[in-house]
Amino acid sequence: EPITLWGDGSEIREFIFIEDAARIIAELAQSDFDGAVNLVSGHSYSFIDVLDAVAAAAGVKLSVESRPRSKDKVDHHFNSTRLYSLLPHTSFMALEDGVRELFKAMQEDSSTNKMLGQ
Repeated sequence: EPITLWGDGSEIREFIFIEDAARIIAELAQSDFDGAVNLVSGHSYSFIDVLDAVAAAAGVKLSVESRPRSKDKVDHHFNSTRLYSLLPHTSFMALEDGVRELFKAMQEDSSTNKMLGQ
């Protein structure tokens, strides 16, 4: 089925690979840090960027249909300064790499389930 994209897909969001989030949370939990911090890379992606990464990882051309926005466009950019001051050597997986890793894990899971008769 076509993917419905509200607006033109240029809206910006942060997308963090779950393993990066888990690693950073563990590092902060093991430190003497106390307080709030944005768990963000400081690099935002558009929904079009996400769809391009999914299409590349899946090796298919996605069918996308656009619909008019029901609300005003809102871009989300977050300040990562405090996180990098606490964990200066932290790094984040790029969107394209994270989507490829997700597809790889899904394929492995599917293969395992087939072997187990599920």
